[in-house]
Amino acid sequence: MPEGAFDQTGSGLYTPDSEAEQNSADVSDEQLLAHYRQQFEQTAADYPAGTVLTAFGLGVGFGAALGFALGRIVREQPKSLPNRAELLGEKMLASLRDVVPDSVARYLD
Repeated sequence: MPEGAFDQTGSGLYTPDSEAEQNSADVSDEQLLAHYRQQFEQTAADYPAGTVLTAFGLGVGFGAALGFALGRIVREQPKSLPNRAELLGEKMLASLRDVVPDSVARYLD
């Protein structure tokens, strides 16, 4: 274990002593990773129901996102139908073609 101490208040922060503070290479990534792994295991042991519910929620969330993404890829997209504004515009032009002279009607096509 490196010089210094890990905070026991639950924040997980490493507070080196003055000598280790001068040489930050004393704390390796493996030691920090081992500490955080131990802290995670302790938290999971202290709160088993919360850990299970969190894992379940993450699994459902990732599964839903993956299913939605794959569903959009696999499912054929429906062809777009003309919207109501386009249909109304076409009806208005058709009715105007009947009323206006032929010289103007050809511009409405």
